[in-house]
Amino acid sequence: TVWAKDTNDNVVSDNVTFVIVEEIENCKDINLVKGWNFVSFCKESDNNNISYLLGNLSEKVEYILEWDEDKQEFKLYSQKGKKEFTSFNKEKSYFIFSKEEKILDYKGTQINELDVNIKKGWHSPVYPLINTTEVKENKFHGVEFNYILRWNREKQEFEIYSSKGKNQINVSPGDGVFINSEGGVLKYKNN
Repeated sequence: TVWAKDTNDNVVSDNVTFVIVEEIENCKDINLVKGWNFVSFCKESDNNNISYLLGNLSEKVEYILEWDEDKQEFKLYSQKGKKEFTSFNKEKSYFIFSKEEKILDYKGTQINELDVNIKKGWHSPVYPLINTTEVKENKFHGVEFNYILRWNREKQEFEIYSSKGKNQINVSPGDGVFINSEGGVLKYKNN
C-alpha cells in the first residue's frame, strides 16, 4: 500500500504492484556516424555479401576497409570503384565510411561463442560480445597483447591502450578493435 496526499491535502492510499523485469541485452544494431566508423558485427548472417547486409544503406556507404593480417595493410571496397573483397568475414572488424548518420540494422543470429585465431602482428578481430569489456591489463579475452586501439567515432581518431601504460579503455558492443600481439586465440562467450 502506498500513502500520499492529493491536491487538497487529503491522505489517500492505493495498492501498487511492482514487477521487476530482468533486462536481457541482445546484439544491437550499429549506429553509424557521418565519417569513419570502426565496427564489429555481433550477428552471423546466412549471406555475408556486403550489398546484401547493407541493403538500402549501400548508397550511403562510400568505402569499407578490411585489414589484411598477412600483408599488414587494408583492402578496399569502394561503391563506385575497386572491390578487393565483397563479403564480410565474421571474425573481423571493418572501417565503414558513411556519408551520413544511419543505423545499420542487419538480419542474423547472435554470435554466442566464437574463437578467433590471430597471428603475430596487427589484427582487427571482431568484438561480437553484447557486454562492454574494460581493458586495463595486458590480456584481452585470453590473448596477451602490446596495444589495443579502439576507434572514437565522434573524434574520428583512435584511443590507444598500451600494456605498459597505466591507462584503460572500454570496448563496447559494435566496436571494432585493432590488437598488436604475439598471437593466440581470442575466446569470446556471451553469457
